Amino acid sequence: MYRKRVIFCAALILCGMSQIGNRSDATCPPNAPPIVDPIDCPSNGTVGCMMTFLGNATDPEQGPLTYRWYVHPISGSSDFQITGSITTTTLNVTFCTPGTYRVRFCATDAGPCPKTSCRYSCIFTVDPAGSSISPTPADEVDDVTRCAQLAWTAAQCVDSYDVYLGTDFNQIDAIAPGDKATSPYYVGTTVGTTIDPGYLLAPGPVTYYWRVDTTSICGTQEGTIWSFMLADTGDGTAEYPHEIRTACELQLVGATSDWWNRHFVLMADIDLSGYTGSSFNIIGTTMDQFSGSFRGNGFTISNFTHQGGTQENIALFGCITGELRDIRLENVSVSNTLAWTTAGLVGCNEGTIIDCSVMGGSVSAERTAGGLVGKNTGEGVISNCYATCTVEAVDFDCGGLAGVNHGLITNSYASGNVTGIQVGGGGLVGGHTGTIANCYASGDVTGPDFVGGLIGWAYPGCFISNSFATGTVTATSG
Repeated sequence: MYRKRVIFCAALILCGMSQIGNRSDATCPPNAPPIVDPIDCPSNGTVGCMMTFLGNATDPEQGPLTYRWYVHPISGSSDFQITGSITTTTLNVTFCTPGTYRVRFCATDAGPCPKTSCRYSCIFTVDPAGSSISPTPADEVDDVTRCAQLAWTAAQCVDSYDVYLGTDFNQIDAIAPGDKATSPYYVGTTVGTTIDPGYLLAPGPVTYYWRVDTTSICGTQEGTIWSFMLADTGDGTAEYPHEIRTACELQLVGATSDWWNRHFVLMADIDLSGYTGSSFNIIGTTMDQFSGSFRGNGFTISNFTHQGGTQENIALFGCITGELRDIRLENVSVSNTLAWTTAGLVGCNEGTIIDCSVMGGSVSAERTAGGLVGKNTGEGVISNCYATCTVEAVDFDCGGLAGVNHGLITNSYASGNVTGIQVGGGGLVGGHTGTIANCYASGDVTGPDFVGGLIGWAYPGCFISNSFATGTVTATSG
């Protein structure tokens, strides 16, 4: 019986159409079988992708028909039915196993002695599911930034992607597909084709390995392992400082407090306009000061913005005990009406600032605002620096260069206008108890009282030498 069935199926292939299960006895009236048209030969398919087949049949007796679809793996011994009796001639099917197949479409009439006719499609191939391709960063590329985004080209018929990343090939290779819950190398799942892995903090240069697994209706398929090498951007020592080339890398310094005792050098102009509101990570805090060094190297940092928030020491650098040298800020916009000590470059300086500048823009605060530095403490040194931005404060201590000075300021100047809302300020320094030498201010100063072209107010015992002011001073309280 089995041999006859195989021969019979072969006969179906040769004949193209056959009649199945048709009775022919005296109890059945004459009845012509349905006529089944050839099935359009489909294009090859892919695992996980839906394929559509269109059948068509007519009944010579013009009666209703019902239909069944079957799939036959070429390597298998028999067909298997994939639909029950249905009234439509369309089959939508997803194959989860690669191989070569054909489908069979059968039509059955509705007479007392139903007759069935069938046709096979031609043979077609279902290819294995495609993997994601064209990775970014490109496979085996060097000099990748620590802020790199991971991207790839979409695979066919994929619902989502699982991304894994690490610095050991064997560990990435050993991850079982779908092992998201337990793998420490799991970055995330996305329906798109990009993902942010976070900052890449492994000591560089180092090679990262990453894999994108694809999930479809057929399950999760393991992806190809790609690799890239981080750029050699220094080890953070004074002899080999970290090199900063992008806005994201500067943002990374603020996000990584473990780095605040390291040394950095700027290697390109940087535009921070992509960070709005309070999204930029300020470098150093009151309790955890920046104690390393940062050299601007002749490059410019533009469009630093920080608005809102309630923390103290709002500036590019919050609080420092280290050294800043040759840093040029351009077009700052710093505003904080709920907290004290705001500036363009440094909120609270307990270290050394040399050859630095803030060119254009504005700084405003509730109290203690300066164009370059908010508060220069007794240990603080400012030398060969200038600020041209406008400065405004609601309460005490606003100055064109520094809000208040308890330390040393030499060979520096300010040219921006200064406005005190409730109390005045100074063209160079708002409040002064330290030393100022060889400095000047040219901006106009306005406030109700405690206003001065160079200094708003000063304590006895402070020191000022060879310094002057040329701006207009207006005391609005009379």
